Amino acid sequence: MNPKERKGKQLRLAERKARAYSLSLAGWNYREISRDIGVSPQQVGKYIRGALANVEDLSAAQTAELRQIQFDRIQALFKKVWAKVATGKDMLSAVQTAIRLLEREAKLMGLDAPTKVDITAKVRAMAIEEGFDPDDAVDVAFKEIRAGGSSGSS
Repeated sequence: MNPKERKGKQLRLAERKARAYSLSLAGWNYREISRDIGVSPQQVGKYIRGALANVEDLSAAQTAELRQIQFDRIQALFKKVWAKVATGKDMLSAVQTAIRLLEREAKLMGLDAPTKVDITAKVRAMAIEEGFDPDDAVDVAFKEIRAGGSSGSS
């Protein structure tokens, strides 16, 4: 294959990947996308995962849009699963699926993210109040935290 043909093939592949990602953002499922761009649903999945691996390259608006699409999908699935829970049929499996969906939703919305706590200002204020050097107090506090609190007296 000559360089011109190779470049054309790479361009068509890039266009297919971009279209797959765009259709995914529009809410299409892999089967629908695969029919549109002429590849297997598995290949569509690879394209989408590849695009999402570079999620830091997305704009804030694109990220918010993708998050909303995923949230809507989770909600639609949850409604179907919850209807199954309400019937009482295969309830254990349905409840387990509902829990996994709720966990995914919480992760997507950032509800399970650890809370960052900055203790430096509090330690400095306490040190000044007690008449200690604030920098020394912060150093001692962090050494104590790294040691797991094992150096303190009981």
